[in-house]
Amino acid sequence: DRLVADITVDIDATGLFTDVDRVDIYSYIGNQPVTATNGLTSHIAYRGDSKQQTRSFDFNGIGSFPLFGRDQTLILGTDYQASSGTSYNTRLSNYARIDVYNPVSPFEPPLNPYGASPYYPVQGTGATCPSSSTAITPAPANCVLQAYGGTGTDIEQYGIYGQMRLSPVTGLTLIGGGRVTWWDTTTTTLLTPSGVLPPSTRYGVDNRFTPYAGIVWDVTSQLNLYASYADSFTPQAAPVGRARPDGQQIEPLVGAQYEAGTKLSLMNNRLLLSAAAYQITQTNRLFNDPDIATVVLQTGKVRARGIEAEATGEILPGWRINGGYTYTKTKYLEDQTAAFEGLSLVPIVPKHMIKAFTNYAPVDGPLAGASLGGSVTWFSSTFGGNAAVFNADGTLRTRSTIVRQPGYAVVDLRAGYKVNERVGVSVNVANVLDKSYYARIAATGRGNYYGSPRTAFATLRYTFE
Repeated sequence: DRLVADITVDIDATGLFTDVDRVDIYSYIGNQPVTATNGLTSHIAYRGDSKQQTRSFDFNGIGSFPLFGRDQTLILGTDYQASSGTSYNTRLSNYARIDVYNPVSPFEPPLNPYGASPYYPVQGTGATCPSSSTAITPAPANCVLQAYGGTGTDIEQYGIYGQMRLSPVTGLTLIGGGRVTWWDTTTTTLLTPSGVLPPSTRYGVDNRFTPYAGIVWDVTSQLNLYASYADSFTPQAAPVGRARPDGQQIEPLVGAQYEAGTKLSLMNNRLLLSAAAYQITQTNRLFNDPDIATVVLQTGKVRARGIEAEATGEILPGWRINGGYTYTKTKYLEDQTAAFEGLSLVPIVPKHMIKAFTNYAPVDGPLAGASLGGSVTWFSSTFGGNAAVFNADGTLRTRSTIVRQPGYAVVDLRAGYKVNERVGVSVNVANVLDKSYYARIAATGRGNYYGSPRTAFATLRYTFE
């Protein structure tokens, strides 16, 4: 009876419904090279219309019970997630040719992601194109035809999960748990230029167990050490029209993550130091066979390793600091293209990043209410795109699409004044040095976006009772 009386259980249930309609319209430049004497580029227009509906539920219970002379925790739950979506898209390649040495912005061409459109004259050529919406051989000069298609995807998954947190002795916590997942995905082709729709494809995973475990050791009231391990899997399907050469079902993308770290509190808990190291590996990555258009290969393996260190706190009354260092290294371990093995998997992510922030707000005296702060963030060099690929006879198969960015730093400043308990003003200046850089790079042609230039904004804040 005493044991039953000491057991407590909290029940929690949540549900989420979403309905999203989205339209993407943009243009980008193809990957053809620009030379000193020829600056012509090929513009590509794209439009995508998508709809997505999702619903999810989670039901769990958290129980506490006595063991080893202290309270232990058990979590048990089940969840369900389902989504249904359609996606229609169209692409009009080479609809405009822009000279980078004398650029003139093209106007938006008509795009119809839901059906065929007639030949479109390349802007600036004055071409007269046939009204046919199907391909003509030979293709009419300076006339282009849109590619289009539509797909529908239905995903349903559910699972049961649990976690046990045991503290056998003071200062030591053991964590273990896992999840059993059932997953089903159906992909349906809704629209093709030929009008021929292939059969729907179904992919399912049953009774997939993913465990995790961890340990936390409170060495002292200020210092703790921890380590953890977790498995993961992500269902995946072969691209439309492709299959494994052995005819077997595509295996999930499988991952394993290891992490270890420490946290240290100093100066009467005013300063917190933390550091962690991790490793993530993934296997069963998919690659399209470059020589056989109907085959997909499942041979990829990649690894990511990293270190994170951070210091944050109030080292003096009113003076707050935050600083950190991040090291990230990704690597292809196995790849269908042998030249990729050993190279970085995500070169657009900087290998090194350093950030430092400080803010001073006097707590008393004539400057009480004022505050002044700033931050510096430094990123090491990055690159995006793929290296050139050559055929066995040494001839070029695909051109390099690599773009590079050297390391850079961004400086931000802020100042503020709290007039009273209700009124406050502040001024923020981002990128004070007006550094020109790319916030994101991808490859030649598209996906490269400039970071914000120097930007200043003021805020007046009033708090109502």
